Amino acid sequence: MIIYDGLKTDFMKSVENETLADEIEAEIFEKMGRHTQKNEFMSWVNSMSRMYMVIKDDEIPNDAGIAIEYNIPQTAKRVDFIISGYNEKSTPEMVIVELKQWEKLSKVEKSDSLVETYTGGANRMVVQYVSKNTAPREVYAAKLKGNIRKSSVDNMFKGSGCYTDTENNLIQTLLVDEAHRLNEKSGIFHNKGVNQIEEIIHSAICSVFFIDESQRATMSDIGSVDEIRRWSEAEGSEVTEMQLVSQFRCNGSDGYIAFIDDLLQIRDTANFTMDSPDYDIRVFDTPEEVRQLIIEKNKLANRARILAGYCWEWPTSERKNTNYHDIQIGDFGISWNLQNGQAFAISPDSVNEAGCIHTTQGLEFDYVGVIIGDDMRYESGKVITDFTRRASTISQLRDLKSLRKVHLKRLRFVRMKS
Repeated sequence: MIIYDGLKTDFMKSVENETLADEIEAEIFEKMGRHTQKNEFMSWVNSMSRMYMVIKDDEIPNDAGIAIEYNIPQTAKRVDFIISGYNEKSTPEMVIVELKQWEKLSKVEKSDSLVETYTGGANRMVVQYVSKNTAPREVYAAKLKGNIRKSSVDNMFKGSGCYTDTENNLIQTLLVDEAHRLNEKSGIFHNKGVNQIEEIIHSAICSVFFIDESQRATMSDIGSVDEIRRWSEAEGSEVTEMQLVSQFRCNGSDGYIAFIDDLLQIRDTANFTMDSPDYDIRVFDTPEEVRQLIIEKNKLANRARILAGYCWEWPTSERKNTNYHDIQIGDFGISWNLQNGQAFAISPDSVNEAGCIHTTQGLEFDYVGVIIGDDMRYESGKVITDFTRRASTISQLRDLKSLRKVHLKRLRFVRMKS
């Protein structure tokens, strides 16, 4: 959170007038609603006096930007002092000084928005992205780290349940991906917090929700536009709604998405066929043919995977065993949703396994082989989905069956009453 922002001349004047610490304290109280302890206040006085001597150098332009960032959310670290400006080529540059135990600083190659700092030999970066699913966070972190240790970028990615105790407006901006997957309560037992949407809005000055209500996957998913509006009003937040009319996924083709919607009878579209040379759509008689083609396509760039739904039993004792085949169709067998600690979307070995929605939603591939189970079938000219054909080991099945019982009781009551 930025608690001071001005030019070099403003900063020096405030230090000379001995008002800078008071300005910082007032800003902290306004943004965080708390007073600064005396020892912390004196630390600011001493630190800023030393930084005054550093930037007094005539080689630092008077119009250089000076900012102070305080209490980086979800970490025990701080970026204390930031100097920004332009070099001789008019390229923006930034220097970050961590006032305690800092040794050196360097730019991360090919990542203009990131700065790498060294504190006691440990690296650290600062950005935040929020999602319910672990999979996209793991993949993005692995892709981003390059030659840097993963621990350096962990604080850039957070689960949606991390904000149950965060102070109001502590974070500048939260980017919430797959917001339709947000839950009401947080924690393993869903017993923490009040509402993840409310907590995210409460925690950040600006919250950005990427949402598609048609992609909810479980009964506990509560993410909706109406729910965001409701909590925004409760928090006194201004709401701006925008629609993503196109996307780069699926080769940037709205026609492909319309084709899939039409094929699955989600909505009628004019795209009832897909003849584009950019797509290779095939139907196979056996899952083994699918596997062989996916393995071959994966050799191009490790971007081909097999996916399947929740139609096969998934015993807890075998979820880490790659030799156990959850999916068994004739002579074909494959492990499903293997929990081996590897990111399914990018681990080279995962091409030999089958993934699920939780390991792939929010990510993308060049080629995907889909094994359709008994919960979806084509019957009398219609696509039929049947949740009763899902595996009994899937916890959401119990919720669906309970909901069906409630609906059947209500239907019987209405019939008897009428």
